[in-house]
Amino acid sequence: VEAAEQAGQWFAAGWHLERLVEEEPGRPEWLHRRAAASARLNAWGQAERQAGRAIEAAPTAWQGWYQRGTARARLGRLPEAAADLAQATRLA
Repeated sequence: VEAAEQAGQWFAAGWHLERLVEEEPGRPEWLHRRAAASARLNAWGQAERQAGRAIEAAPTAWQGWYQRGTARARLGRLPEAAADLAQATRLA
């Protein structure tokens, strides 16, 4: 995963991260990194869903809220994005 991320190979990183998420579905690190890989691929709907899973796994971590807020903004869902980004700010 790290080699793919460092090389900017986001599809490969996402594929490997998906395998890690399957093995450890509640591990926030994998969920955050999977959402980030989807965002790098401009797969905003997928990034939103994955960030939502990260929030479920770690609701007090600001990263998931930020990632979901960013994805929602890119999808044009600005009120929801603003709420998520405000929560990220509160937690950070």
